[in-house]
Amino acid sequence: MKWIYILCSAIIMGLFASCYDEKALTPTEDGEGMSRYEFPQGTNAWDKDIEEIAEKFNVYLIYKDFTHADFNRSWTGSSLGIEYYGEDLTDEQAERATRFMKEHVFAYLNEKVISRVLPMYWYMAYDVHVLNIILPGILEFKNPQPEYNDGLDFWVICLEGEDPEDSGMMAGGDKIDFPITPRDFYLRRGGVLEHILLTSFDKGNIEIPASFETGFDYKTEVKSADWEVDDENYYLTRGFPGYPGSGTIGDGFKPLEYISQMSNIKNFQTYIKFCLYYSVAELDEKYPRSKYPLLREKRDFVANYFKTTYGVDFDAIIEGPEIGE
Repeated sequence: MKWIYILCSAIIMGLFASCYDEKALTPTEDGEGMSRYEFPQGTNAWDKDIEEIAEKFNVYLIYKDFTHADFNRSWTGSSLGIEYYGEDLTDEQAERATRFMKEHVFAYLNEKVISRVLPMYWYMAYDVHVLNIILPGILEFKNPQPEYNDGLDFWVICLEGEDPEDSGMMAGGDKIDFPITPRDFYLRRGGVLEHILLTSFDKGNIEIPASFETGFDYKTEVKSADWEVDDENYYLTRGFPGYPGSGTIGDGFKPLEYISQMSNIKNFQTYIKFCLYYSVAELDEKYPRSKYPLLREKRDFVANYFKTTYGVDFDAIIEGPEIGE
């Protein structure tokens, strides 16, 4: 009977895998697939942009007709009763959001790096947040969510929302405002692209070149205290950018305190973030080549490797497109 169980399991797994064909997303008759939404969702100029993105990158940008259930389809179910909320975009908001996705995200991607990375749907929603209810009516938190990337078949990006302090609950995060300054745009653009590139690496689309490991010592303990900056084992001198923060790209890097925190894989992932975080001018000021030659050599190596092998230009991502009206 064991072989029957194995055969049935294989058939079920095969059927599950076939539910998402990255080369052909077609409507289905069971309430899933594109039948969940009308696509395109309108006849505006930005709807044409969304269609073109779908044709090239196989992901559907959805900006309206959401239900509460749409934001809570997950692989693991709601955690500790936490649920996500979001609202449709107005036409003005949809136009802004689509322009951001087109000019600040997809302009820097290609089919090679996004293979098996993007979900079927990418929601562009207003005021996405989580409600944390500790004591109903007494201790409740509204937590704005700029991004959510753990949905069953979707990601969410929120570029603007209500001030959580106006909700009558305690604010569990800052108000989400549409980017205005070049720095604002960079932080949102860099954060989204960082997640995509690291996911692409995890999926095996991006490989670590064999020569990247040359010059790194993953055994000898590092130094990281301020008074050890001139020690030959100071982590920056050893070529390590540090330990990346767990939050957004704007969190930067923490000193690498223990060599056990680092491996060749972790170091390469850190360099992806490092390349996205600093422009060459900022590197020259903060990490001069004369003081940290290995760090700068490896940063140049990784940046050139991504540009020539995967068509990803870190310097162009940092610079960003010209910001229009």
